[in-house]
Amino acid sequence: MAASLGVPGFTNSMQLPRSDRYVVCLIDGLGWVSLQEHAADAPFLHDLGGQWIVADFPTTTPVGLASLGTGLPTGEHGFVGASFWLPETGTVLAPLHWPSDVSVAMVQPEPTIFEVLSRHNQESVSIGAGDYAQSGLTRAVLRGSSYRAADSAVEVVHQAGQSAAACTYVYWSALDRVGHAEGTESEEWRTQLRVVDALVRDITRAVMPGTTIIVTADHGMFDTDAAHRRPIDESPFLRQGVRCIAGEPRLRHIYFDNAVDETILDIWRTELGETAEVLTRAEAAPLFGAIAPGVEERIGDLVCVARDRWVLTSHVDPRVSGFPGQHGALSDAERQIPGIVIST
Repeated sequence: MAASLGVPGFTNSMQLPRSDRYVVCLIDGLGWVSLQEHAADAPFLHDLGGQWIVADFPTTTPVGLASLGTGLPTGEHGFVGASFWLPETGTVLAPLHWPSDVSVAMVQPEPTIFEVLSRHNQESVSIGAGDYAQSGLTRAVLRGSSYRAADSAVEVVHQAGQSAAACTYVYWSALDRVGHAEGTESEEWRTQLRVVDALVRDITRAVMPGTTIIVTADHGMFDTDAAHRRPIDESPFLRQGVRCIAGEPRLRHIYFDNAVDETILDIWRTELGETAEVLTRAEAAPLFGAIAPGVEERIGDLVCVARDRWVLTSHVDPRVSGFPGQHGALSDAERQIPGIVIST
């Protein structure tokens, strides 16, 4: 989009049409696989056709929003999971619950796309829930845009229709929340998908003629069950030498007091077996893309990527560990997200 607006240093890799205005509509948790499986509940989106693109790894909200907001891969913007060790503070940071004493600029110092657009005299607007207006994650990945609070679908459509900015970013979170709590096969999720479909349709009708709309997501999601939950902190073998556990049930960062040797690695691989791929930090590094200085230590000494429909549960996040809807790893359901382009 930045390239289409004539900003140097960017590539129009999606081959977007040239427009004076763009609306980037991010639906949290809207995976391409789930969208195809429930096409009857999203007739407007389905009839548009479109394509899927690939979400950055790990497939979780802080990573997806940071990648979209900065245009950088995970290893460069530094949000390496749903939570991760922050060496600068000696604590685990969960970006969705940003503590007031952690500096946004320290965690994510790179310029956002919105800041770059502003330097080239292109206005940006972000539309989302009022509760997110001053959150740490918003300030880290959306700074440079003017934030407009909208807490209902009607308000979102109104704000999008009123925006004359070159870039208008819309964020809708309800689908993800319902997917976690009820699962993507539930009637509740399908009902919320119908809300999303109507939301995108109404935005398309409300914006100024000549606007290009891009519908995408931060990650997809799929359902798991109790039979596929593997506790990782109940085994005394897996507790040995562990300083802390972070990430989420589909992608765990494991940090140790001392360097991980072959014995520890063999124990974890034997204990988790077919439930997860256990990687050293060096082995996992390519999954995060190019890694900026200072980011490497945020990645776990071991990185456990859940396989199939397994989740790696932990006492550090018992509520999240019990959710039927999960994401974070490398399956198509998690990584394939919409890249739907609408020309008005």
